[in-house]
Order: sequence, then structure tokens, then C-alpha cells
Amino acid sequence: MKRTVIIVPTYNEKDTIIGHLESIVSLYPDIEVLVVDDNSPDGTGALVENFRIKHSQVALMKRQSKNGLGEAYKSALSKLVRDESIEYILTMDADGSHDPKYISPMLHALIDYDLVVGSRYVHGGGVSNWDMKRRFLSKVGNLYSRFLLNISINDLTAGFAGFSRKILQKVDITSIASDGYAYQIEFKYRMVKAGARVKEVPIIFAERIAGRSKMNYKIIIDGLFIPLRIFIHRWMLMR
Repeated sequence: MKRTVIIVPTYNEKDTIIGHLESIVSLYPDIEVLVVDDNSPDGTGALVENFRIKHSQVALMKRQSKNGLGEAYKSALSKLVRDESIEYILTMDADGSHDPKYISPMLHALIDYDLVVGSRYVHGGGVSNWDMKRRFLSKVGNLYSRFLLNISINDLTAGFAGFSRKILQKVDITSIASDGYAYQIEFKYRMVKAGARVKEVPIIFAERIAGRSKMNYKIIIDGLFIPLRIFIHRWMLMR
């Protein structure tokens, strides 16, 4: 039987990780979860280790230092892409903003598509508990990236996504240099260029239930720079 694995990257998520894992394993006891922890000083990794004692479908990948979201995903994906028993891989945040109830419709969509995005910006999707500034930055950032990259995904910065291992094999994961939201953008761009058939499934994105947001100005600037870098590279190739 083919396996499905959910990657959950963590850094200082002790207030949210156990509740999030409990929700996933209670709804989907046959799905595996790989927590990728960047040596969280708050003890997130230790909590996951203890949780694994009674929940064997949860695994922990310990990284030695905080090297960013992109590196965490690349470490996990580089391992999973080689495992032929895996059929689907999903990615989601650890802070409670991605409701596990959407995993089921996303997996259903993966029957016919290669990349499924849990999208805030299609009919039926949205965000809750965001102020106007954050709504504006997210919406404009996605429109900007979509225009420069010339692809039709509405929510390029989404961290909630699912894809087949077969399409992942066509992407050079290690060459993705971006991090944070920029990683999410470049990863989806690479998937589309590899020939992925894409479906956006509407979700309601909720603000984290505890802890502090990882959002900062560096992440925002990187999210603006990476699409521009890709656009310039494509333009140079066409000259």
C-alpha cells in the first residue's frame, strides 16, 4: 500500500505542536507525519519525541541549527523523494493555521492532479484574524509573483500543499536557494515548469493559535526579490 507523509517544519512551536499532531493523527491514523525541527531551544523536539512513544506514525528529523524553512523542507524532501513506497507528500505549518480537515479534500484532488495548493485566494477560501496590513501584503505579494512568473496559481505563498512523489522527482530540490515565502513561491514555480497539473483547494487560513509569528521584513523582501530574479533569468534566456 502506498504511503502518504505530511512534513511539518518546526522552530519554537512548543505551544502548538502537540495539539496540531493530535488533530492530524486522530483524523488520519493511516497518514504518517514527519516533524522537521531546527533544534528549537524551547524544547519542541523533546515534546515530539515524547508524543512519538504512543503514536508510531509520527517521526522526527532533528536538524543541528536554525537554517530556515527552505532548508528544512529540502532536507525532508531529499529523503522522501527516494522512497518508492511513498505516493503523496503534504506540507503544512505547525502553528494551527492550517486546519487538518482540509487534508482529505486535498488528497482527493491529488488523484487527478500533481500539485494541490490549500488556497486562500480562490472561491470559498479566505483568512481569519488578519489585520488590513497583512491582508494587503499577502494579496499584493501573490499578485506580483503571479504576474512576474506568468503562472496561474493564485496562492503562491501558501505553505499548505500536497504533491505526488513522481512529480517531485522531476524537480531539482537542492538547487532551490530561496527561504520562507520565497521558497514556497519558487517551489511551486519549479513544479509547474516540471509539468505539474495544478489544483487549488479552498481553505480558511487562521492566525496562529499561540506563540509568535515568524514574519519579518527579510522574509517580505525575499518574497519580492525571488520572483524578480526568476523573471530576469527567463528574460535573459529569451534574448
